[in-house]
Amino acid sequence: MYCEICHKENPENFDLCIYCGTSLKPEKKAGYLKYRNSLWSKITPFNVFTVFILFCILIAAIYGVRVLIKKEHPEKTAFSYASSIQKNDINIYFSILFDEYKDYNLKYKYYKQENYNEDIKSQYAEIKDFYNSECGEKFKIECKVLEISYALEKEVSDINLYCSNELKFTSNIEKAAKLKIALNASGKLGKYDTINPDFVSLKIDGVWYYMPHSGIKELFLQVN
Repeated sequence: MYCEICHKENPENFDLCIYCGTSLKPEKKAGYLKYRNSLWSKITPFNVFTVFILFCILIAAIYGVRVLIKKEHPEKTAFSYASSIQKNDINIYFSILFDEYKDYNLKYKYYKQENYNEDIKSQYAEIKDFYNSECGEKFKIECKVLEISYALEKEVSDINLYCSNELKFTSNIEKAAKLKIALNASGKLGKYDTINPDFVSLKIDGVWYYMPHSGIKELFLQVN
């Protein structure tokens, strides 16, 4: 077999010229180039845009599922509450409170956001110091939901009436749940378990929120 470039003879079973390295089987090279070019020809602006749109739809679907899971489970508020204690992060705590409840506290109790923040920080500092003394620094908290009881329609109506009259809520409460939760703290010094039988969550505008207000707790205890 002769090379088309240097015109020197090569053994029959060689794919490349032993003298200049040129392919001795140009039909394979041509086939590869034709295949590669056919692939590139399929990559058009329209196809790229279509792939991008499909990717965005996939991301939106994943996000939607995550949001749905967050919205539909009252125990998520308990897990977030436990996380806020372990991390000593009041921002997590505020994230699970309903805006109108926070507004009520600002208007009738704290008057300024700074006062609100300082009070919650003080409470969290006491909780942190307690767990540090019982379990040691860098303690971890595991939250377990032991029981969940949902208010009936009539009971939800009563809670709505209370929130409207006493807390000045304008939003409608869709559901109410009372959770019995266990906070199991552990660290180098030991373990400490706490049971909260009256952890109340309210579903408002499709989202579950933590409701620490004593009046709501008492009302929920009455209807249960």
